[in-house]
Amino acid sequence: MAVEVNTSAVATLTASAVDPQIAAAMELQSRLDPLRDALGLEDLTDSEMSLFAMISLHMRLDPFARQVYAIKRQGKMTIQVGIDGFRSSAEETDQYRGSDEPVYGPIVGTPPHPEFATVIVHRELPDGARIDQSATAWWDEYVVTGTQGFQWTRMPRVMLAKCAEAAAFRKAFPKRFGQVYEPAEMQQADAAEAARPVAPTAPA
Repeated sequence: MAVEVNTSAVATLTASAVDPQIAAAMELQSRLDPLRDALGLEDLTDSEMSLFAMISLHMRLDPFARQVYAIKRQGKMTIQVGIDGFRSSAEETDQYRGSDEPVYGPIVGTPPHPEFATVIVHRELPDGARIDQSATAWWDEYVVTGTQGFQWTRMPRVMLAKCAEAAAFRKAFPKRFGQVYEPAEMQQADAAEAARPVAPTAPA
């Protein structure tokens, strides 16, 4: 005799039996799964989807609004968040105390650009201790040239400052932003991957 199983009831029972954070991640993943293609998540494995859901919840960012997204590079998932997302997520901790305006190095090269940018992110711990965490992004380590790098040509200070600020957030809030990157930080990796030659196929 066939027995009909109410899968939604089983899922609800299973979710209720685990840690609330894991249950919330399971629920989010179930909402993300039907929209993998639309959200650009089609390359993620089920385990990577689970991790992406947990990170999204941990950072309190909405993957449906593309506040946080995952990109697969050379078989490895990378989490990316815009700089406004970094600030918004840090604000949720109640420990973020703002960041200083970027300090730039000398203007060099063609097109003219700062040699580096340094940003300080401020955090106040529950015990009152204050962390003033700086990070420096160097132009030659992040710049993207050619047609893919038009933003670096048009807004060199803005692009470099975003890289420095994201790095400072990772240092100041390591548990929250570890392995999370601003898109500007990853453009060089994207350009390198796009330029990688495709191996010729062997003749039949």
